[in-house]
Amino acid sequence: MKIIRNTAAFNSQTGASVVTIGNFDGVHQGHQKMLGLAKKVAVQHGLPLVALSFEPHPAEYFSGESAPKRLMSMADKCIAFNQQQVDVACFVAFNNSLATTGARAFAQQYLARDLQAAHVIVGDDFKYGEKRQGDIHSLRKDGQQFGFKVQQQSTVQQQGERISSTLIRSLLSAADFAMVEQLLDRPYTLSGKVSKGDQRGRTWGFPTLNLIMRHDMAVQGVYAVKVHGLDKSKALNGVANIGVRPTVGGAKRLLEVHLFDYNSDAYGRRICVEFCKKIRDEIKFGSFDALKQQIMADCMQAKNILMVTN
Repeated sequence: MKIIRNTAAFNSQTGASVVTIGNFDGVHQGHQKMLGLAKKVAVQHGLPLVALSFEPHPAEYFSGESAPKRLMSMADKCIAFNQQQVDVACFVAFNNSLATTGARAFAQQYLARDLQAAHVIVGDDFKYGEKRQGDIHSLRKDGQQFGFKVQQQSTVQQQGERISSTLIRSLLSAADFAMVEQLLDRPYTLSGKVSKGDQRGRTWGFPTLNLIMRHDMAVQGVYAVKVHGLDKSKALNGVANIGVRPTVGGAKRLLEVHLFDYNSDAYGRRICVEFCKKIRDEIKFGSFDALKQQIMADCMQAKNILMVTN
């Protein structure tokens, strides 16, 4: 899969493409259904499938700190796109220029001119252009003018409720990982490269693998987890904290994972952290000793959850 950061970088040897558009946060079953339809159309016509998304999320541009928390990083989104057989992942910078681009101009410039769209597939709640003025009806008119066909993917429901990123955030807030797994069609995970931390946990007997989170994520607190990517034969059990570590005056958002049976150097390696069950919220302790005692209790609880015997 090719990754590009603007539509002008698209260069199709076929001279055309199939485009599907969305924020795709979580790449849940609803997104997967739309990507599946788009891939089917792409295969039928022998064209590349382009997933057009935005970075940052438009809500982050307009609402800043009050925007909804992310379900996944851009890197995780690319992994999910690749699994859905997307040929080109295009992340357009959502800035003032894009925010003030009218619906018709968006269709003409980004879809028709740059991506050479022959087919465009969107969801039934799709809006586009300045102040979300465009919808499926105007997109069909734009397609007639600029030479692309438009198809709409209807809402996917689970137990009578629309599957959406908003619903999944709500379920993660309630730590309902079983239902989240159903809506994603996979366990909830975050991945990244292990970076070097302050090594404070190592001095306490709880060494951690540290992943820098560049955005606020929809999970916060302490969790029982499984880590994939370090042992080819199995997932490794552990306990993780995701947040800013208020007791030690942390500023960076970190996902810290302590594994129960791993002592090797993992710096620079990409790991995937699977969230199994929430243990508690992240809180500020009055002393390092109190924090250390709590970490010991968290480890014991996580081992019980994961049925670790040693």
